[in-house]
Amino acid sequence: MKRLLLFLTTTFLCLNITVGIRKSSAQNAAGSTTSQSEEEAKRGIQARIDASVEAMKKKDMAARLEGLAPDFTGKLKDGDIVTAKDLERSFEQQHRSIISISDETRTVIDSIKLNGNEATIHISQRFVRTVPGNDGKPVEVKTSVTHRELWVKTEKGWFVKYIEELEQGPTFVGGVEVPQDRTGWKFVKIVWDEGVERAWATFEKARKKDSQAVLFQEATLNNLGYRLIQKGRVKDAIKIFRLNTKAYPQGFNTYDSLAEAYMNNGDKKLAVKNYKKSLQLNPKNTNAVQMLEKLAAPPKSK
Repeated sequence: MKRLLLFLTTTFLCLNITVGIRKSSAQNAAGSTTSQSEEEAKRGIQARIDASVEAMKKKDMAARLEGLAPDFTGKLKDGDIVTAKDLERSFEQQHRSIISISDETRTVIDSIKLNGNEATIHISQRFVRTVPGNDGKPVEVKTSVTHRELWVKTEKGWFVKYIEELEQGPTFVGGVEVPQDRTGWKFVKIVWDEGVERAWATFEKARKKDSQAVLFQEATLNNLGYRLIQKGRVKDAIKIFRLNTKAYPQGFNTYDSLAEAYMNNGDKKLAVKNYKKSLQLNPKNTNAVQMLEKLAAPPKSK
């Protein structure tokens, strides 16, 4: 069962980025910059960012995406590589879940370094929005993040080419700070950087040394599994959900998510088995009941 964590969708909300910049052909032999000044570049990029924030408030997908360069990529702090398509899916999810966005939301350029028609910037982003709480009532969520970004200047203006997430600040839900699973983020980075098998080996080694070792929270790995499914890596998602059931054998939601992954992979038998296990752990899990009924139904005739 996919549980949307209120504080997860904070990344790349206003289209920002960076990494080491390459030498631009716009430089002369002496290496001097021939394009506009850094202050002019900063104003141009900030204007593009501000327009993206306004588009986010209006839930205007086209306007939010128009600031992306054709070859845009990004990298999250946990190592996940983000494409323009990933970003669009994330925006769609935000549009569905966010009730309103506060005027406190803003993105500010902290520094800029110009190199021809490319600009490396560091930004600070504050995101304040109202979303449905776990009890269905609206709740305010505040998050912050810093990025390093690479922007390129074209005839049509400035476009963001690469975003690298540097740090996530504290998260507040309803005015209360929510603990973040920073240890879990490090474990997730192993998955993105070195693969699922390496992550399994890391977990096994830690548990062999300490049977109670906690390398991640249940929700962190559950979210990772769904991110893998979104990228079409269903088999890897199954391995991650299985690992979550091993780490949290009493967590009904871990089995529910594993069952869903098996169902997506066409393995009806294992899907039923894990939905039943989830229902055994939590008889009130209506999602498992509905899925079992669906899986038991005969296929519709053509």
